[in-house]
Amino acid sequence: MKDFTVEMSIPVSAGKLYNSIHTQNGVRNWWTNFANISDEVGGISEFNFPKAGFYVVTRNLNKTRLLNWM
Repeated sequence: MKDFTVEMSIPVSAGKLYNSIHTQNGVRNWWTNFANISDEVGGISEFNFPKAGFYVVTRNLNKTRLLNWM
């Protein structure tokens, strides 16, 4: 798989955005019920769907400013 980058500007607080995209309950509320999220640098987060899934490794993390997955 080739690398890709997604950058978005979303008009909510950094804390609310972080909770939505990088906590297990947050991801399960809007994307997939089959998610296991690691909240530490070097941790592996898994996102699974009925027919496919993928994982990411957290490279950089600052809950109020930055989330960088590999």
